[in-house]
Amino acid sequence: MAPARGSGQFPRLPWTRRRLPRAVLAWVLALACGLLMIPASLAAPRTQPDIERLRAKAAALRAETDSQNDRLERLAEELKEAYANGIDLLAEATKLEERRAAAERDLATVRQQLDERIRSTYIEGPGSYLSGLIGAGDPTEALRRLPLAKAVIEADLALVKRMEAAKAKVDALNAELQARLLAQARMAQALAAKEAEARALADKLAAQLRTMDKQVKRLIEEERAREEAGRRTAFAQFVAGAKAGGRIAVDGSKAAPAAKRAVQIALAQLGAPYRWGATGPNEFDCSGLTSTSYARAGVPIPRTSKIQYAALAARGQAVDVANLLPGDLVFFADNTANPATIHHVGMYIGGGMMVEAPFTGSFVRTSSIWRRSLIGAVRPVPALRT
Repeated sequence: MAPARGSGQFPRLPWTRRRLPRAVLAWVLALACGLLMIPASLAAPRTQPDIERLRAKAAALRAETDSQNDRLERLAEELKEAYANGIDLLAEATKLEERRAAAERDLATVRQQLDERIRSTYIEGPGSYLSGLIGAGDPTEALRRLPLAKAVIEADLALVKRMEAAKAKVDALNAELQARLLAQARMAQALAAKEAEARALADKLAAQLRTMDKQVKRLIEEERAREEAGRRTAFAQFVAGAKAGGRIAVDGSKAAPAAKRAVQIALAQLGAPYRWGATGPNEFDCSGLTSTSYARAGVPIPRTSKIQYAALAARGQAVDVANLLPGDLVFFADNTANPATIHHVGMYIGGGMMVEAPFTGSFVRTSSIWRRSLIGAVRPVPALRT
């Protein structure tokens, strides 16, 4: 029976004759509400200008953070070198103090001997040979007055000269020790300033990483991934060219057992956080990873990247990049013509790859060695002979 006109009731539509399950109704309502609450930024795709702005922001932020990471890495290496120099200065000062104390003892002994001679002369009276020496205007006059005591007087003059020499030695050692202590004080001030700068820079980088826009961070990571892929391709091309030119004859099995052990130790640290100045056991910086890995493999090497390269290259342990073996150390510099600008090191693991502790906010990882800043390589342990 049709409802009366004006009754306020509406005719049922065909699909409403059966009641929908409550769960379905709830789902429909939730979907409707969700659609209404979608942010405009997601509801509408980004325009090309928006994407370009994001890319520009990502490029600028990456350039800034890369520059800051490079600065922090250099500071870390400089601090480690300064600490090592400070330890050397302290050792030198300790040796100088020991020498000064020995010279003071010698001076005291000579002075006591001279005092005893003067006391003996006083007891013997003014006619003694030493009284004549003291009363004379100079040693020549003393010798003229006491010709019979010439030998004894010469011995006493030698004693006086000994005391003068001992005193001069003490004075010189005191001056040298004061210079060392002053150098230590200045170095301590410089260290404090550099360490404060490094800590502030590390904090700034950490804050940037925490607050970085996720899309910008993703763009930076994608760009780094593209660069890494390009480096690996370029290294493969380099190796192919080196083989064709007869420049390469690498056999990874020739790596010394200690070198292989160092590689295993370094690779066991994959995922460990980077921290400037750290040498483990849970955090590392670049040279901290390489020096600790080799130390655990039983081969001590210098602590910092610059000194690692300088010391091992000076021993004739430099190696051509075309003939790298696992365990070799590869170095990176601001100026590839100047080893003094080295600031980063990694450990070669084969296939154009290295294990490294890269920069703040990152972790120990493997990556290509093929970078513009690659300056050279050294081999801490000689290869096996076949």
